[in-house]
Amino acid sequence: RTAGQPTVCITCENIATDTDPSYSPTDENLLVYRSHSVPGYESDQYKVKLYNASLNTKVTLLDDWDRSIQAMTWSPNGQS
Repeated sequence: RTAGQPTVCITCENIATDTDPSYSPTDENLLVYRSHSVPGYESDQYKVKLYNASLNTKVTLLDDWDRSIQAMTWSPNGQS
C-alpha cells in the first residue's frame, strides 16, 4: 500500500480462506496468495491467485493442478 492511497480489499468476494500474500521482489503491483474456495472446509485444495494491481486483475495459477499448494516463493528476478 502506498501512503495516501486507499486500502482495497481484493479478496472480499471469497468467503473462504485467503492467506500468505507475497509481493513480487521486482514489481510492487504483483501479489500472489493462497486461496480456498469452500468456506469452513480446511481440507479444501489451496489454489494460487495472482493479483495485478496495475491492471486490477486476478487470475488463478495452476488451476488444473491436482495438488494443494502449501508454500510459495518468488524467484529473485520476480519472473516465477
